[in-house]
Amino acid sequence: MIETLTPRRAAEILRDNGMRTSAETIQNGLQQGVFPFGECIMQENDKRTFYIYKAKLDEWIAERTSN
Repeated sequence: MIETLTPRRAAEILRDNGMRTSAETIQNGLQQGVFPFGECIMQENDKRTFYIYKAKLDEWIAERTSN
């Protein structure tokens, strides 16, 4: 099963790991291709749909927190 997160939950996890961020920042970062742990799909009515993959987010966090 592929576990996905909402932008709000992803932001909570990142904050728990010491990163100051918000759901809006996560959304914008995914749309701009800045964050590699998810995707943003633009719908015809300018609505954005987000797929944030927990495993990829966990990897991204681990890469930045390991010393």
